[in-house]
Amino acid sequence: MTRIGSMSATEADKLVKKLAKEQRKILKSLKETRNLEVTSKQELEKSNAEFGRLEDSMARMHRSKAYELLTGDEWEEMGSDPRDPEGKPSQEWGELFIERMLRHDSDWQETITEFYDKQNELVELKNIALQVQSEVITLQENLMSLNAEIRLQAAYIQASHVVEVNLNGGQDLESS
Repeated sequence: MTRIGSMSATEADKLVKKLAKEQRKILKSLKETRNLEVTSKQELEKSNAEFGRLEDSMARMHRSKAYELLTGDEWEEMGSDPRDPEGKPSQEWGELFIERMLRHDSDWQETITEFYDKQNELVELKNIALQVQSEVITLQENLMSLNAEIRLQAAYIQASHVVEVNLNGGQDLESS
């Protein structure tokens, strides 16, 4: 068994195989995690788009419901501001009236519930995307560290070999 410094050739071979196996394992995990990262970001973007559409729909519904309430018979009865000495309608009172009426509107309550559910989903998807992104970064750092160790071990093994250099182009010094 040939000794390479303090490591035998067999030990060096085992070390190289071990490091290569670790490298392949990290590369496989990195590939899988990057795929998860892409998927999680796609899901987040999809949910963001759905949330935007829901916000638009909700704003339109609020405007149309507010208009219906302000032009309805109930506004005639309840629309005057009791705080106003003359009992005239006011914008502030109108907004309070509309919000109170919307709290009792089943369509509006369903939309509000959907809005908050979608908002919670977005928070969860953002957390997942950040977690997967963190895993990718960790795997990349592990791979860089392992690659540095491989280069260091390779340099050590190479430095342990005795190399003879003949400067005379193959001629013996004593014969010239």
